[in-house]
Amino acid sequence: MALWGTSSLVYSAGKVNVHFAEKEIRRHSGSIDFVAAGVSTGDVISVGAGRTVGQAVVSAVVGVHTVSIATTNFLTHTGTNTILNLDYYIDQQPKSAMADPNLTKFDNLDYDDGDGVASEVIGVDATEVGIGTSIGDAGQHAGWVGIMTYMGVEGELRIKSETLVAMSGITSDRT
Repeated sequence: MALWGTSSLVYSAGKVNVHFAEKEIRRHSGSIDFVAAGVSTGDVISVGAGRTVGQAVVSAVVGVHTVSIATTNFLTHTGTNTILNLDYYIDQQPKSAMADPNLTKFDNLDYDDGDGVASEVIGVDATEVGIGTSIGDAGQHAGWVGIMTYMGVEGELRIKSETLVAMSGITSDRT
C-alpha cells in the first residue's frame, strides 16, 4: 500500500475493544468482518468517538474479528489492559502524520484543541471537489487535503485548504 493510501474509509461497523498487552483490537459487538471488508496491513484504525482513544497502524489481520497493531504509542492508555465498547473507523490516512505533532489532529470531525483552530486531513474525491469548491470548504484537487478552520480578525469563520497529495483515484465515502 502506498504511504498515503487511496481510501478515506475502508471499514467501520460495530464496536471494538482495545487489548493493550496483546496489541490487538477485537470485535466487541456488531457484524464486524475485517477479512471480508478488505482491511489490510498498513491501514490506520482510529479508535473512540472523535478518535478520543487515538490511532494505530494495522500490522496484521489475525482473523475475522481481530487485527493486531504495530504499537500502542498513539493510543491513550487508561491503566487497564482493555478498553471496551469503542467506536472506530479504518482508513488509509497518512501514516507519517501520526508521529507529527503538527498533524495529529485529523479525524474528519471538527476537532479543536483550544487554540481556536480546527484541523483535519481528509480524502476528497473528484465529486467532492466540485461540491466543496462551490461552497468554499474543500481543496482544489482530489486527494489528501488538509483543511483548517479558524476565526478571522473580525470574527468571521475562515477556511484554508491545502492539497497534500493530489490523486485522481482516491475514494472518499465517509459521511
